[in-house]
Amino acid sequence: MAFTLKATLKPEPRADKTHAVRLRVTKDRRSSYYNPGVYVGKSHWNPKATYEKRNWVKGTLRTCEVLNNAIRNHIDGLEAHGLANPALTASELVQSYKEASEQPAPITAPSCFIAFLTREIQRGKEARNPRSLEKETATLAKFKAFAGETLPFSALTVALVRDYVTHLETVKNNRPTTVHNSIGMLRKYAAHAMAEGLLSYEQNPFHTVRVKKTARKKQRLDLETLERFRTVELEDPLLIHARHTFMASFYMHGARINDVLELRWTQVGDERIRYTMDKTDKEKDIKITPQLREILEFYRPKEGPLPTFVFPFLKEKHLERGTKEYLQIIEGCTDRINKRLKDIAALAKLEVNLSTHAARHTFADIARKKIRDAHTIKNLLNHSSIATTERYLSSFDRQDEDEATDSIYG
Repeated sequence: MAFTLKATLKPEPRADKTHAVRLRVTKDRRSSYYNPGVYVGKSHWNPKATYEKRNWVKGTLRTCEVLNNAIRNHIDGLEAHGLANPALTASELVQSYKEASEQPAPITAPSCFIAFLTREIQRGKEARNPRSLEKETATLAKFKAFAGETLPFSALTVALVRDYVTHLETVKNNRPTTVHNSIGMLRKYAAHAMAEGLLSYEQNPFHTVRVKKTARKKQRLDLETLERFRTVELEDPLLIHARHTFMASFYMHGARINDVLELRWTQVGDERIRYTMDKTDKEKDIKITPQLREILEFYRPKEGPLPTFVFPFLKEKHLERGTKEYLQIIEGCTDRINKRLKDIAALAKLEVNLSTHAARHTFADIARKKIRDAHTIKNLLNHSSIATTERYLSSFDRQDEDEATDSIYG
């Protein structure tokens, strides 16, 4: 009789409240269990998962892909072992597969976590987003200054990571968001190391160490204040350019400032704008509304060739600079625009700490109130998952509730 395989969760939790994933092997109505070394919380387990979807561990867990691949690989291994040894009972099959799996395999990847990080960050760097590469390189340098040039995987412990968090908070005086992002990068590459067999699930300290990201109030304008911002009388051309940049971001589905500053005339068609988002490398296709067209036509030359960029902040000569200098130019432009947006807010008597990113928050909040469809808003914002969008929108709900509470009891 053929055997069957099913991934299950051990009912009894461990001390850390996670449960062991077990692969149940059944033959002739007798079952035996194989432990693939995967442990998850009950809330992250999908009891209706299928082999085809490989969705045993829910997407709510950061390492779901790594863990689901591990489960799938052991199911495939058990099945292949069983087909090769059809006479074995369920318990004999589990024991035989366990003995075969425990045979040492050569490890060709670095045994040092620092070396592994360096390799992974530089992997395919020519094709990577230069901003992401620069940020991760800086984060690595900060971690190396703390941990040293070499750090064996065996020394990557919960105590070390917790000490590093304290170091970032107290010595480096990093903001909670910066600490969260720094640990998040290390967590991501530790998951890569798990996928390569360099680090086991139980050895990975980032399953234990969690850094909460402090929720900051998302600055945004409602329709009334947005109209006041849009129509306030301005004479200074620099303020007019700053306002056009903010409104273009809003009309481009809350486009990030880098994408607005780098928008080229070659990306502007008769009816649509098509460009690649700088942060995510995803394609974006936007319908040109009458409001957005008005801004574009403001910058379209009446005669002569079109410049490279739509907005007057970047010049073609800037493209000849090195990556780091080019990024510094964009950051400088953003800083100046933010200063001018605050000047406009003061002229319009708006009680908001206005910045370029507030245009993205404004778009998301107005879309939330007008269409109330998280899936559509996810696509408009180009979020990677619906969970990201739901977290993004729920923060506005909390802010509205807090403001209502202050109004009632204030």
